[in-house]
Amino acid sequence: MKRKIAILCFEQCQMLDLSGPMDVLTDGAIPAARGYDLDVLSIEGGLLRSSSGLMIHTEKCKPLAGYDSLMVIGGQGVFAAIADSRLVEYIQAQAPEVSRVISICTGAFLLAQAGLLNGRAATTHWVCTRELQQLFPRVKVLPDDLYVKSGNVYTSAGVTAGIDLTLSIVAEDLGHDISMQIAKSLVVYYHRPGGQKQFSSPLNAQLEARPMFDKTRLYIEENLHSKLTVEVLSSVANMSERNFSRQFSSGMGVTPAKYVEGKRIDRIKLLLESTHYQLDNIAELTGFASVDVMRRTFVRHMGVAPVDYRLKFSRKAMSNGQ
Repeated sequence: MKRKIAILCFEQCQMLDLSGPMDVLTDGAIPAARGYDLDVLSIEGGLLRSSSGLMIHTEKCKPLAGYDSLMVIGGQGVFAAIADSRLVEYIQAQAPEVSRVISICTGAFLLAQAGLLNGRAATTHWVCTRELQQLFPRVKVLPDDLYVKSGNVYTSAGVTAGIDLTLSIVAEDLGHDISMQIAKSLVVYYHRPGGQKQFSSPLNAQLEARPMFDKTRLYIEENLHSKLTVEVLSSVANMSERNFSRQFSSGMGVTPAKYVEGKRIDRIKLLLESTHYQLDNIAELTGFASVDVMRRTFVRHMGVAPVDYRLKFSRKAMSNGQ
């Protein structure tokens, strides 16, 4: 019997929050994956406009007795949505009727407004984690996790993390092999563990857009094996140490040390994915004093050990469908 999932939308929702999970749950290329019936719902039914301008056809909200899951998506319109008492009351009334309640991206705000995240760990888009915590102090917000499963309430981070969460749901329902086949069909990684840190640093786009530090950033990229202290980097930038630290931290939102550490983690990931280098070689190439120090730092950032990361995301692993 197919599992029925209701996906709740609102005006100015994020299209990828909807289409990503739907593609995972309805992948026609994998016959065994056709284990779900999906209904896309909204308070009034009819056409909704997504934040990208694409129109979404929805059914009017209905009782969910007999449904497996209620999935609430996010998007720019979520703050208007949490002010809509009809939407919040619908979530409150239907949550007890389903086995799982799921939010994608900022859909977590609607679950929080409905009281479903009180006392639970949860996540959302990195841009909004602080606001979620401020608005709903009873929620334990995990700002870096890709997704969080707290009892029968599942929340994902921003946009594409909804695909990771949905793949994990398929693995629960239909098994690891089916979830892996869907991931391969959609040409996405299978599947990033929920506790793993978000792979793309939220600050990267901001950091890379600061031209005054172009020379410094290039130096860092080319010298990750070396000591990259404030003294060294301020000299490259032709600034005093104090001024360099202040300008870098305030203008780019991260300290020089944190930026360097993030770049080292990115390089480790690349080497784990694309080479057969031993861990001691990788530690040396990325400026770590020992494998143990590198491992602890990597786990702190990524939530998984370097060995486990390589097992899942090396070229060999991906080609073998691991």
